Amino acid sequence: MDFDTNSSFGTETLTTFLNNFDDLNLISENYTEFLLPYFEAISKDNKLRRLAKKKCKNYFERWVSTNDKEISTRYQEFWFILNGTFYELEGNLFHNLIINEVDIKEYENVLNNQAKKEFEPDTGKPLPNPLNNLILEEVEVTDYVDAS
Repeated sequence: MDFDTNSSFGTETLTTFLNNFDDLNLISENYTEFLLPYFEAISKDNKLRRLAKKKCKNYFERWVSTNDKEISTRYQEFWFILNGTFYELEGNLFHNLIINEVDIKEYENVLNNQAKKEFEPDTGKPLPNPLNNLILEEVEVTDYVDAS
């Protein structure tokens, strides 16, 4: 898809854009910053504006299953142009990462290929494996983040 820097786009161009702006194969991430004039032009056409709102709402209803950051950003920016506010997404923005087993040897310093040196507090001798007594707990992040 060619990107026209002129602010007056034809209806056919805007319709094609509206149908394809969420396809990263047609409009790659490199062009995201140039989409704003298209969003603004669509918002000025009543028919295309209604179609755009419907398309955005459909995406937001299923965004958790797609969860593509780039596409979500495009839809949020488009919604902002159409309505003046960001759409309140339901559900978690980030999925929890759960790791049942961790091999601490994976966390060695790549530069000198040895683990971080820790020393015994009483004797001052280096600990052979300082992460042996590492305990990880599950923590609910929302307990620590202000919702406002």
